[in-house]
Amino acid sequence: MAKVIKSVECPQETFKPGDILFAEGSLSDCFYIVKKGKVEVYKNFNNPKKKLLAVIDEGKVLGEISSMDGLPRSATAVAQTAVEVTKIASDTIKYQLKQCPGWFRAIVIDLVARLRNTGELLVKEGQDDANLVSSQKATADS
Repeated sequence: MAKVIKSVECPQETFKPGDILFAEGSLSDCFYIVKKGKVEVYKNFNNPKKKLLAVIDEGKVLGEISSMDGLPRSATAVAQTAVEVTKIASDTIKYQLKQCPGWFRAIVIDLVARLRNTGELLVKEGQDDANLVSSQKATADS
């Protein structure tokens, strides 16, 4: 993913360990590609029973679900280490999707909905293994 984005002019941001990149329930105006560091993604972050959904490593994307479906953020992202990210505006990905054939857009929108629902189901079912939704597995084929 990071190689693909190099051709696009996008702002860079940095976060210290413990900084919140975005909060569950907030509206989305962007998504991020991690250039350096690690980001933890939690469901119910402010709850004593918060659930770690994933640890996002360098070269991986986060925040893309809300950027694509326009719904509020489904989780909270917290910098585990010092983090450098490339920030991509939601409008950018929406514009690119509009350039694709309708059948392709429909597939992407369906996949985004399934990914959002899978995260919700794992939390409801009480899964304790954060690696079930690990970005490393989810993006292994990209």
